Amino acid sequence: MDVYKANRGLLHTGRTVRLDATVEDAWTYGVVAPDGSAAILAYAQLDELPHEPPRFRIPGLDRSARYAIERIDPAAWPSYEPPAASVSGAALADVGLPGPPPAPLSIVVLRLVAQR
Repeated sequence: MDVYKANRGLLHTGRTVRLDATVEDAWTYGVVAPDGSAAILAYAQLDELPHEPPRFRIPGLDRSARYAIERIDPAAWPSYEPPAASVSGAALADVGLPGPPPAPLSIVVLRLVAQR
């Protein structure tokens, strides 16, 4: 509940994004602020994957901004640490983030916030 309350504004006003799935059983979706200053994304893995999860690229962010990325879901499984250093919006859109380790029936939720 605290995660929802802390992000209510973005969740209600952001633009919904659903990233193209490159594998059948892993989905990435979320919301991006209208001005590209923040985003919340959920990576959900439904079943076993035959290989490591693919990188996921994040559209709609400010390409010139740098983003702090933190995991905000309450689960500790699967183990996944987003980059500790800030990442440019251009890199997030063009290269993306590595997918979490393979873990069926799991979800990882990330918050990205532009650093001003």
